[in-house]
Amino acid sequence: MEHQLSDTTVLQSIYEATSDGILFVDAKRRIWKVNKAAHQILGYTASELEQKKLEELLSKPTLAILDKLFSEEKQTHDVKILETTVYALNGPQDVQIRIIPQDKGGCILLLGTIFWNGDYINMLKVRNMALESTSNGITITDARLPDLPIIYCNQGFVRMTGYSKEEILNKNCRFLQADDRDQKEIGIIKSAIQKGDPCRVVLRNYKKNGTLFWNELNITPVRDEANELSYFIGVQNDVTLTKKEELTKDHIRYILEMITKVTPIEKIGQEIINVMKEYVAHSIPIIGHMDRGKYNWQYLEKGNGYGQVIETIASLILESIFDTKSERPMYSKEVVIEDISKIKATTSLQSLALKLGILGCWYFPILSSKNEVLGCLLLFNRRYGKPEGHQKELLTDMVKLASIAFEHHKNNYALQQGKKQLMELAKKLEYRVMERTKEVTANVRKLVELNLNLEDQVKETKEAENKASQSQVMLSAIAQNFPKGAMVVFNENFEIVYIEGEELRHINMIKEEVEGRSIGEIPFFSEHHILKMKKDIKETVKGNKISFEMGFEKKIYSVNSRPLYDAYNDCTLALFVYNNITQQKLVEREIRYALKREQELNDLKTRFVSMASHEFRTPLSAILSSAILIYKQNEPGNETKIERYVERIKSNVRNLVVILNDFLSLDKLEAGKVGVNRQLFDLIQFSKALIEEMDSNKKMGQTIVLEKIEQEMLVFIDPKLLSHILINLLSNAIKYSDENMDIILNIQNTGSHVVIKITDNGIGIPIKEQEHLFERFFRAENALNIQGTGLGLHIVRQYVELLGGTVGFKGELGKESIFTVKLPTNLEENENNIDH
Repeated sequence: MEHQLSDTTVLQSIYEATSDGILFVDAKRRIWKVNKAAHQILGYTASELEQKKLEELLSKPTLAILDKLFSEEKQTHDVKILETTVYALNGPQDVQIRIIPQDKGGCILLLGTIFWNGDYINMLKVRNMALESTSNGITITDARLPDLPIIYCNQGFVRMTGYSKEEILNKNCRFLQADDRDQKEIGIIKSAIQKGDPCRVVLRNYKKNGTLFWNELNITPVRDEANELSYFIGVQNDVTLTKKEELTKDHIRYILEMITKVTPIEKIGQEIINVMKEYVAHSIPIIGHMDRGKYNWQYLEKGNGYGQVIETIASLILESIFDTKSERPMYSKEVVIEDISKIKATTSLQSLALKLGILGCWYFPILSSKNEVLGCLLLFNRRYGKPEGHQKELLTDMVKLASIAFEHHKNNYALQQGKKQLMELAKKLEYRVMERTKEVTANVRKLVELNLNLEDQVKETKEAENKASQSQVMLSAIAQNFPKGAMVVFNENFEIVYIEGEELRHINMIKEEVEGRSIGEIPFFSEHHILKMKKDIKETVKGNKISFEMGFEKKIYSVNSRPLYDAYNDCTLALFVYNNITQQKLVEREIRYALKREQELNDLKTRFVSMASHEFRTPLSAILSSAILIYKQNEPGNETKIERYVERIKSNVRNLVVILNDFLSLDKLEAGKVGVNRQLFDLIQFSKALIEEMDSNKKMGQTIVLEKIEQEMLVFIDPKLLSHILINLLSNAIKYSDENMDIILNIQNTGSHVVIKITDNGIGIPIKEQEHLFERFFRAENALNIQGTGLGLHIVRQYVELLGGTVGFKGELGKESIFTVKLPTNLEENENNIDH
């Protein structure tokens, strides 16, 4: 006993002190106990390891080898040795595994770290040094682990991204894309990884400080000896500068196009600011456009509450670096302030700059081709320093573009002003010529008048006066008695010069109250009529004739206008003739309605004759043939056949009765002879009886299934009309469904209404024909070869509407068809009848 305790203590000491990791595994490959060395090799705590399965630590090929070893050594406990890779917490680890099989399918795994020889280790060190010293970013991701975590990155990748190795390892590379996931290159990468193919893309990535950089990424897959995909090697190259140069050229080309198209200077300035904001990091760009010695500032930060602050800082900066009184020519010189705190500036400038985090400022003048200051470009920097390299080239290009845009704007403005002045001068000259022409014309007329014989003038004047008086009397008499209308003369100022007509009395308009007044001053007309009349008067005075119809005071008028010319062929008056055509319109409407009804009746007659001849001929032919067969086979022994023929005659007679009932129902409905006789009854029992009644109409194997929630459902409805509705819909479901198909009659009570749904899985109805479903004599294309009148659904809708309900359809061709009837239960009406 003492030795046994000693042995146990020794074994426990060895178990804890050995450098080999020991894992106890059950038959389900679950680790149930580990020692301290296993925790050190694999990196997981003992509690973490004791919750894992071998599938989480070993690759599929290694697991397959283990299964094979277990299969070969089921009857022995021989130790097997295997060199492989395990997935430790800190990445893949090369180990030697000794496998000790146990009873009941379990095993003990001894993990030992593999030590390579000196030359191999030195070679690995040299390779690692080369990888660490290269400027390219290099990463290795494990393709065997979920989400492809990074298990290695070199210093080049750390420098490129700004993240430490601790922040990079065990993450997927997608963290570099931040929220910028809508890139087609990401899809290319995903596709290549899924296929295990190499790929090369250029995509947008973001450093730890949020700075955008363009990453040229080359991905290469690595496979193991079993050709299993193990790793992906990613080589990154920062191509931001090259990419920015390409994009900058595109921006410059676009801005030049904007200048060519005479785009407003504000939009061009905004585009320049956008470019500066995108490519000059940690800066606030602002453009000042010089207008009469004062800057109009333009920037991106408008609307965020800092607009006024930025303008104030810009003005204070200019005052600090230039003497605005004596050194205005200095505005044409470039100034770079690397540290704004070192210039002589007011306290307010320093505090405002501190508020926005501004540390430096760059000033670039925008000059014309004659070295005149047109404006300036200011960059407020949130870092110390001066522009260099690509930034310097970009700023120079943007200043040149702004110079071209501002000068082009200035020249275009001067050109427009010149055109405007020329047009004004041309108008003045034209006016003076017109005035002079009128004066000359007036003088000529005076000379002509002076040369006329005075007596002839007087005589002609008197004759003209007489004729005019007679014409006036005649015109007044005609106008006063103008039947069902009125004549109105307007001048070019929209004033009523003359108005007369019989229609004035009918609309209660008094001639004396409106003549001489503008139509805008007459309250008789609405604002809409005034605008329309002014438009028509203008058009007529231009010499055009107008004809149209208008509504006024619930009457319809035909309106015709004519221009009236004076002796000099000038049109200053417009004659409008209004004719009341209300009665003619009513007659025309009645005639059109009667014509439409006549056309509908003719169409119905044609369709009825065609349908009736077909529908009657088919059952009558069946009856005749069955009668002939009964006559010929009326002998003993043929009773079964004769009974079948008699049943056929009965069936066709029933079909004829249905057709005739449809015609009679339609006739009564159209004549208004169908009344509603409501009764209180149980809809569930009513439906069961109706289903039994329909039993003889069903095809072989067909079943009508009644679906209901309640055992009793009282309704106050006309049972006769409801019976017609349900029989018609169930007959259609039977007729258009195949044998051995179920027909569902579903009844639901919503309280105030009852909803009845009849569902079948028959031939269905084409969607394009469903809008005509409830019309008289309508038959769908796929039902033309099936017997029917085309009246059933039309009658169903008429009956449903008589009962105060609605009927609808839902379905498609060759799919489930559902007819839904919604009817009021009328239980409250029944109770009121009982109370009275």
